Amino acid sequence: MTGAQLLRHVAAGRSPGATLVYRPGPTAAFGRVDRLRPGYEAAQAAARRHGFEPMLREGGGHAVVYDERSVVLEEVTPSADIASGIQPRFEAGTARIVAALRSLGLEPQVGELPGEYCAGGHSVSLDGIKVAGTAQRVIRGAALFAAVVLVGGGDAIRAALTDIYSALELDWEPSTAGAIQDVSPDVTPEAIEAALVRSPHGGKSAR
Repeated sequence: MTGAQLLRHVAAGRSPGATLVYRPGPTAAFGRVDRLRPGYEAAQAAARRHGFEPMLREGGGHAVVYDERSVVLEEVTPSADIASGIQPRFEAGTARIVAALRSLGLEPQVGELPGEYCAGGHSVSLDGIKVAGTAQRVIRGAALFAAVVLVGGGDAIRAALTDIYSALELDWEPSTAGAIQDVSPDVTPEAIEAALVRSPHGGKSAR
């Protein structure tokens, strides 16, 4: 079951909520604001050239790319009020990621980097490289917190985003794109996945 499917189950009262941790396939996840830009089709074509399958996500801002060298964290919880709880969910979800990275000897920073792609106040970075982005989707009865932790493939991520953002005519700083292994080569996706499962309120592996 995906996070989006679980969101509907929780909203309907068929599930109390859950946390999923899994490895994704090659994906270029575009935001709904990207779809409104004149270069959207060209950006999708650019993503495919780099081996990332385009999709339109429910939450978040501009385009991001990731593959099996990344780890996805999705947490769905009941939410009685669409407008409340957004900030606490961001803080709790981001804290879980930070705790997982610290357990592996990393020193992540939280906050938007100057010029970062898909900018967000709860981005997680290492040495000026964004290694995790977060987003939420809230519907009546349930909320989804989602994050992608980029572990490997930093060169591929930078190359793809360079062409995608050029097609979308978005200004950004390419040096902010990359992955954990650009800073700490010995950290593996498997280690990140296990650390996220172990971290406070960690979930079950969906692989």
